[in-house]
Amino acid sequence: MATFLKSGETFSGCEIISRCGKGAVGIAYLAKNPLGQKIVIKIVSSPNNSDRELRGLQHYMKISNSHPNLLHIFHVGATPEGFYYTMEAADDCSSNCEYTPATLGNLLKRYKCFTPEEAIIITRELLEALKIIHQADLIHRDIKPENIIFVNGRAKLSDPGLVVKVGETVSLAGTLGFISPEVMNGAREFDQQCDLYALGKVFYCMVTGFSPAQYPQLPADMRLEVCRQINPVLLKMCNKNPEKRFKSAEEFLSGLPLKLEKPKKWEKILQDFKDYRQCNRGVFNAIFAAMLISLLLLLCCTTAWGIWQKKQHEQSKNWKKIADSFLAINKDRRELTGFQLKHYQPSIYGRYRDLSTSLEKAFQKKQWQTCAKLAIELQQLLEKTAADSMPPFPAGNVSFDRSWQISGAAHSFLATPLAAYADKKKLSAFRKKLAAHDTKLYRNWNGPKCGSEWLNEQFSFYPLIFVPQGAVRLRYLGKTVKLPYHFWICKHETLHASVSQLLGIAPQRSNLSGTPVERISWNDILFFCYILTVNFREHGILPPGYIVRPPTEAEWELAAANAWSGADTTPFSERARFGKNSEKRSWAPGSRKSSKLGLWDMYGNVAEMVIPHTKPRMHNSNIILGGSFLSSNEKACLKRTPCLAYQYIPGSIGFRIAVAPGSMKFFDSHFFLSGPQQTRYDGKVYELVGSISGSFDWI
Repeated sequence: MATFLKSGETFSGCEIISRCGKGAVGIAYLAKNPLGQKIVIKIVSSPNNSDRELRGLQHYMKISNSHPNLLHIFHVGATPEGFYYTMEAADDCSSNCEYTPATLGNLLKRYKCFTPEEAIIITRELLEALKIIHQADLIHRDIKPENIIFVNGRAKLSDPGLVVKVGETVSLAGTLGFISPEVMNGAREFDQQCDLYALGKVFYCMVTGFSPAQYPQLPADMRLEVCRQINPVLLKMCNKNPEKRFKSAEEFLSGLPLKLEKPKKWEKILQDFKDYRQCNRGVFNAIFAAMLISLLLLLCCTTAWGIWQKKQHEQSKNWKKIADSFLAINKDRRELTGFQLKHYQPSIYGRYRDLSTSLEKAFQKKQWQTCAKLAIELQQLLEKTAADSMPPFPAGNVSFDRSWQISGAAHSFLATPLAAYADKKKLSAFRKKLAAHDTKLYRNWNGPKCGSEWLNEQFSFYPLIFVPQGAVRLRYLGKTVKLPYHFWICKHETLHASVSQLLGIAPQRSNLSGTPVERISWNDILFFCYILTVNFREHGILPPGYIVRPPTEAEWELAAANAWSGADTTPFSERARFGKNSEKRSWAPGSRKSSKLGLWDMYGNVAEMVIPHTKPRMHNSNIILGGSFLSSNEKACLKRTPCLAYQYIPGSIGFRIAVAPGSMKFFDSHFFLSGPQQTRYDGKVYELVGSISGSFDWI
């Protein structure tokens, strides 16, 4: 009985994502292995075909990792009904959330055909893989578009179940249209030349968009220079006479051009002549008759041709100018714009991705008319999406709290890459409304303001940087988390002097002035933030619904990623104090360059304790991010590290404050009250920080 798996189930240590294929011998599933990598699991349970599939797999596994264009097989295991094996997963070519494997068959259904240049590149890659198979005295037997997949954009031969040794007696296999005629009529056994015939038919389907049964017919709109260079090769690839075909993969490679030559001048003239004749048959006949009658008319036509050529050249310049204008805006924002659309306007994202990819390809090929058309369509799509994304301003009076939310949402929108594509008049009107709104909101306000950095003279140790609403991908979870609110985060880590002044404690081992606190427990951090919250509220500078607290893990990661400002281009060693440039000690803020968002020491200097997104498994522990002056390299600074909240606190852990949403209940709910680490004496709570194995007396 076949094994059927559902999404979310675990099979052979891998989490099933979805079913991605079903064949005559088994079912294929898209899964995620323990390392978070997407793979495909094929479960073979057909009693009639499992032995044949296993033999083919055994042959193929000897060479599967020997070439990048051969499908990599990771593991083979047994099931009660048969066996299974795991392999590389094809790229996803779907435009929605449902996974569609990027097989050549699926791509041909979507795009109908490939350019001759693309078809040549793919075919040459597959020939290199087929050469390895044939050198191992193997025959693939089922080369067709559905058995060619793309992994990270590279074409690979897949479905190794039909692979046999040369000379092995087997039944007829393969797919109609791709099996050579002499094998179909029983005049010849399946051999390695049959693989070459099938690959030739695949190449034919790619360049023409036709079915294999239509060979050797060519499209009527195929350009002359393409026909001249491609047709002779096509006629030899799949000739009915086996003696006139390519005898080996090496010979096939040498006969296939590396790239197409540029059209010759006479070919351009003939092509333009052909296009004009097809589109204007009646007019052409009249012009042709007139040309035979009068040489003068021929001269006039030649002059008109020159004018047309000049007009075409000028038009091409205008088309290129349109494309350049859009790409100038899109160049540094393309990735962030795609990220924003994917997570906030998913219905738009697929169209944006397809148009952007098409524009890039057209630009590389200098197809300026196509570039201009795609650029205009993209601009219109993003302009409308930006207009729809602009948060509205209410007409009447609203509460102070609601005004804060409106200001934060508006400034957050302006920080996104999508705002750059908005209509200039609409964007200008939006900014004017926001300025009027903020003028009224901040008339008697001395606290932090949305969209700008804040530094109060009385609290000068805590310069705050505005962080807009956004989304960030948490590396350890492998998923994106949205933050539907704005917040402020301190420009630098909390200083030792600030902790000593506010709490009256001196946890730091270093006596250097102006450096961050280096050893502090979770409860002391909370108490520090609690006192600051009370002080800020007493001075009337705390936004409504906000408190001073440590940032959450997602807030910290969003700030470290510069929100919508994009990745830092400054070298890591110029932004961070870590092993090779720290002298194994902490440094005062500003000793390294700030991030694009304006933050110091997000990585290196001291590690920063944050509110974890998911609680670590280790008991009584929290999470630290950013690495420290003890971290050996950049990779170590990017780790998410658990740290005990009380005992064994290293001399390299500090924190930075954030002004973010919360209530006073936050401090009670996050204050650590657990077991033998604390005791009450004489009305006070005492906390033990020391070796858990040491002997001590509480009193």
